[in-house]
Amino acid sequence: MMTERIIEKNDMIINNEDPFQMTYCYLYKTKKAAKSMTDYYDRMFAAAGVTASQFVLIMHISKGERCSVRELADRVRLDRSTLARSLKPLYRKGLVVDVSEPGTRKSALELTRKGKESLALAKQRWLEAQDQVRNIFGPDDLDMLDHVLEKLWTVKNIPV
Repeated sequence: MMTERIIEKNDMIINNEDPFQMTYCYLYKTKKAAKSMTDYYDRMFAAAGVTASQFVLIMHISKGERCSVRELADRVRLDRSTLARSLKPLYRKGLVVDVSEPGTRKSALELTRKGKESLALAKQRWLEAQDQVRNIFGPDDLDMLDHVLEKLWTVKNIPV
């Protein structure tokens, strides 16, 4: 006779099922949701010539004074080598320029005129996207989503 295996966690009971199915995996569900949101925002920003990830970068670059790659990396929580790779398409498109003094090691990133125009259009598209997401979720679910996202950001601090 097969013993019934029951796993109980967060009021979720799985009877005689493989608990390692991806449908029960919080990591998989979170990555799937993040991909869905990123894909949607990518489509919204296409008219501005940027992706969702690039939008985040040019928003941060546009804030205040010139910023260095190190400062930008800290703001967006990327390591500098990943950020450097992410900036390359923005340089190629002529949206961002490094205006640091020749011979200095510290970068000074700025948006170009084209970058500012792209950002202005992307901001309009961002507002439209935000409205659409609000309409899909409604106020109660948005409050819950904000609460859940705040908690998700703390997961990195869980000791292993």
